[in-house]
Amino acid sequence: MNETKPDPYFAERKPRRCPACRSLHVAAIVYGYPGPELLASAGARGIVLGGCCIGPADPSWRCRDCDTAIYHERLRLLYESTPDLFRREKSSAFWRRIR
Repeated sequence: MNETKPDPYFAERKPRRCPACRSLHVAAIVYGYPGPELLASAGARGIVLGGCCIGPADPSWRCRDCDTAIYHERLRLLYESTPDLFRREKSSAFWRRIR
């Protein structure tokens, strides 16, 4: 079964609501190796840990309810020229594991 992914969501700044499920739980993604303090308090601070490896097409925000990725508007041209970069996004299981 060939499942097509919908086009990604883009925003100039962190959206108040998730564009997919309308949830208010949209969090900024912090990339890099987190220290113990950040690991312990990420959820309470309203952020999502994005992992140590940063790629050219990583999202800036993520819905904490439905795992929808939201990309900064500056990545739209990259998406239009190389959409496959965006299809290799980390799986929902990855995001649930590091929440």
